[in-house]
Amino acid sequence: MNSLLHSIQKELKEVNQEIGNYPSPITGCDVQFNDLLKRRSELETKMREMKAKPEITMWQGGNLY
Repeated sequence: MNSLLHSIQKELKEVNQEIGNYPSPITGCDVQFNDLLKRRSELETKMREMKAKPEITMWQGGNLY
């Protein structure tokens, strides 16, 4: 689980950096920026799920097992 959590944390860090370096978007009109926000939210949800359920050992196709 530690390597899986580390992988999610690494990807979340990359997404946060990309959001931080993104040029000022027009709120609600920038599809790529909105996709980054959605991806960040999904990664944060996965991290919460993994911390709540230590038996999770695999992340495949966007699903935790």
